Amino acid sequence: MTKPDKGLSVREKLVTSIWSTAVGMVALIGIFGRGNPVAIAIPPIAAAATTVFVLNEEKQKRLPEQAEKIRQLESRLETLEAIITKEDYESLIEQSQRTDRAQLGDRT
Repeated sequence: MTKPDKGLSVREKLVTSIWSTAVGMVALIGIFGRGNPVAIAIPPIAAAATTVFVLNEEKQKRLPEQAEKIRQLESRLETLEAIITKEDYESLIEQSQRTDRAQLGDRT
């Protein structure tokens, strides 16, 4: 019999399933394993490692999206730098031409 969905996400359901299984395994090992501490410790350690993997997997999925956003921002920055450089160059040319005209006007 399955339990009704409590509105949990897939990750939360997976983690709940992992820990439910680990607790059951600890109980079985405690009953049939003659209390071996190493055997009792293995299921919680494995469940913890699996939980960390499941929770970190979501972060790994976001990395390519973030990398793409960074590439877009770098591209925009390069475009802005090109525009600013072109405008600065044009304004320097204009200033140079004005200065040249002023100096020519002073000589005549």
